[in-house]
Amino acid sequence: MDSELIGPDVPLDFTAFHPDFKLQDKPRTPAKTLDHARRSRFDVGLRYVYEGNIYSEGANTYCRSARNAIRRSWHDVLENRIQGWRLPEVRIHDSRCLGERCKREALAKQGVAAAAKATAI
Repeated sequence: MDSELIGPDVPLDFTAFHPDFKLQDKPRTPAKTLDHARRSRFDVGLRYVYEGNIYSEGANTYCRSARNAIRRSWHDVLENRIQGWRLPEVRIHDSRCLGERCKREALAKQGVAAAAKATAI
């Protein structure tokens, strides 16, 4: 993967496999594997790298100032602090602060499905 080709603001999700239905004979993805993959992408300059399908701090969305914007647990959103495209304490809209994924999630939370589709990458 080349961060110069996809750009640093493209969200990247690493999703854990877990045995289910007809693939119960395969091992689940170790949390350590996802953590290593996520950290290695930060090291090459990607900004929005997430871990999914697992209980992990790596599933949370942060703005660039390291404020926790969206807290997740497995498939659940535990807290969404985004209001009007930004965190309440961010007074001036800074499009660099929250990425496209955050914007889509904020729209979805507000029930604006058409707008969420319009901003999809």
